[in-house]
Amino acid sequence: MLILFEGKKHMKYIMVILTLILTLKAFSEETTLNRNEIVGKINVKVCNVKNDKGQVVVELYTKKKKFPTPEGVIRREKNSISQGMSEVTFEDVPFGTYAITINHDTNMNDRMDKNSFGLPSEGYGFSNNPRLIIGPPSFKKASFIVNQDSISLMIKMKY
Repeated sequence: MLILFEGKKHMKYIMVILTLILTLKAFSEETTLNRNEIVGKINVKVCNVKNDKGQVVVELYTKKKKFPTPEGVIRREKNSISQGMSEVTFEDVPFGTYAITINHDTNMNDRMDKNSFGLPSEGYGFSNNPRLIIGPPSFKKASFIVNQDSISLMIKMKY
């Protein structure tokens, strides 16, 4: 049944309704695509932690331009330390390329503390355990690929 409306007022209502319908349709298609993404799990084991004080903070990155900055963190997990070791798991990670940073947050202030020279005063580390000369490694040196159901990484804490 086709209903014709006369006047500008009715046309505004029709346009608003059509816009809402199209927006909802686009949103539902995007949500469906995200649910169908292939995902995996990243198990991160941290070793070489100096002591069991505080917590280990593990941060996940996807973009090389924002690695390793706070703005680039896409997921963050924390865990306690036992006998110099800690472990966290990132669930439902879409297949792709990632990098990880770790921090021994001894005072549990949720950030990397630095000394007066700007150098880390707490333990730190990166995926792939790259050799560090000055500053953090490049995203390329710390990156790894998630392309299966589950991957495991061992990252050594450095002080």
